[in-house]
Parts: sequence; C-alpha cells; structure tokens
Amino acid sequence: MGLAFAKKRYFWNLKASFEIKSRDDWNIQQIPIDTLNTINCFTDGSKIDRPQEATSGAGVYIPSLGVADSYSLDEYATVFQTEMFALHKCLTTLIGRGISNMKINS
Repeated sequence: MGLAFAKKRYFWNLKASFEIKSRDDWNIQQIPIDTLNTINCFTDGSKIDRPQEATSGAGVYIPSLGVADSYSLDEYATVFQTEMFALHKCLTTLIGRGISNMKINS
C-alpha cells in the first residue's frame, strides 16, 4: 500500500555562519540595524489551522534590493517548516546575488 502523498525534502548546501542572540538581547536598542555595511532582511513563516481549512505561507522582504516575495505552502507544513523555508529563500536570494554580509531578522 502506497503513501497518499510524498513529502518534499530540501538539502541546503549553504555555507553560512549564524549568530542567535539570547531572549534578553532581543531589544531594539541592543541589536541595531546596520544600514551601512549589511543587507538587512526580514523573513516570516506562519500557519493558520482552522477546522475544514488549513493554510501556511512564508515571506521574504529585502528593502534595499526591492525584494518582497510571498510563498503559499501546503496545509501540511508546520510553523517551523514555514520559518525555515523563508530563511532558505532569503539566503539563496542573497547568495545568488553574491551577497555575503547580511542580517536576517526572522
């Protein structure tokens, strides 16, 4: 007996370093947005799960590059998956343009 659906898998071959601040550090005065030497990006992923209706999506906004993309994902995606999808899309957009110095606000 086969599966009713197949899950998509992403294998990310990205060379990047990550800095995850503590909850106490997430204060607007403590994490300034660098506008001189860094491309600032904003990502989000979400899921709405209502009876008889479920939907999920992700978005990437990079104001200095004019990027404002939204993605409709399927009803089976989790919130974590939508957030990771948005981060992946943001990183591949930037790396594809040869940008290596970025700050992603998710």
